[in-house]
Amino acid sequence: MGQIILVTGGISSGKSAFAEDLVTKISQDKSCSCTYIATASVYDDEMREKVRLHQQARQDKNWSTLEAYKNLGQIVANDDFDHGILLLDCLTMMVSNIIFEDDMDFDGLDQDKCRLKEDLVLNEIRDFVKSVRDKDLDLVLVTNEIGLGGISYNKLSRFYTQLVGRANQYIASQSDQVYMVVSSIGVRIK
Repeated sequence: MGQIILVTGGISSGKSAFAEDLVTKISQDKSCSCTYIATASVYDDEMREKVRLHQQARQDKNWSTLEAYKNLGQIVANDDFDHGILLLDCLTMMVSNIIFEDDMDFDGLDQDKCRLKEDLVLNEIRDFVKSVRDKDLDLVLVTNEIGLGGISYNKLSRFYTQLVGRANQYIASQSDQVYMVVSSIGVRIK
């Protein structure tokens, strides 16, 4: 039976490397392949370098890569999609890409627009989890624990932090295991 594992932590905490180690162990134990789902969009040189470093860390692994942040539920549900374990890195970038993909006036952000964006994001995540469960796949998700700081004075930052928090809560509720990574040390919290 497939399992869902959530790996959360701060920025540059070592959570991606921790998740990759988990996936390597699971794929060896089950003798199955891995698909790395890269959700990041490259929009500047810093992001380009970050992606390059992530790719370099995986270069010796025989994993396939899927670059996508939307319609993952449909992709996984496709009859041709048959992979033993999935690694999604990361949920936070997925949320960012979905909320910023259109030209929305974030200065004039009202509650109705916020609810629509939140519904869009959470439905994408629910559809993805449902498809993973329906296909009995293993899934490891990486996310950022961004809500540990103070409350922002900026409306967009508050909305984003709350939305990522809700997405993380949903994934954690669906997960068989949850790890918090601090300074490259993973601590199982569920």
